[in-house]
Amino acid sequence: ALLSAAGYAIVRYFYRMQIDLQDAAAPTPLPQGIVLRNVDAERDLLAVFQADQEAFADHWGFTPWTFEEWKHQVVTDGNFNPALWRIAWDGDQIAGYCISRVIAVPGDLGWVRHLAVRRPWRKRGLGQALLTDMFAVFKQHGLARAGLGVDADNTTNAVNLYQRAGMHVAFKFANYRKSLSSQSTSFR
Repeated sequence: ALLSAAGYAIVRYFYRMQIDLQDAAAPTPLPQGIVLRNVDAERDLLAVFQADQEAFADHWGFTPWTFEEWKHQVVTDGNFNPALWRIAWDGDQIAGYCISRVIAVPGDLGWVRHLAVRRPWRKRGLGQALLTDMFAVFKQHGLARAGLGVDADNTTNAVNLYQRAGMHVAFKFANYRKSLSSQSTSFR
């Protein structure tokens, strides 16, 4: 109410979703012709970056990054673990990927940073397969829970995908915006 009274309006909701990994289902089978591999940092990073930029281009608020900016955010931030990066390959094409990490505090949470399926491979069950595969990888690393953040109004219906995989909304965040008028402020 306070923000609304000050002229702010809710423009978007975001969820933090979680699952207790003991409740996670077994990995979903991959679509025919798709092979999962861990990332090879020397060979695959540029291709993953390009797929990431393409997959998130229609995401609300998307701003393109340079390869160096992206690499700094997801590789050189001190949390890079190639065992937690799963790339779905269809021949020599990246069909999708799941980039994850372990959250240091509390230490038992596997965090899905980016999960995406490129347009030509959508609606075939690949997103579900990538997510449930990552749950199994997290379990192998001794983690108890998994989490991720998602735009509640994502155009690819990601919330539904995550709920089908057994995740639930743990927190709901609102994104507020206020329009500022240059006519209401004078500068001297």
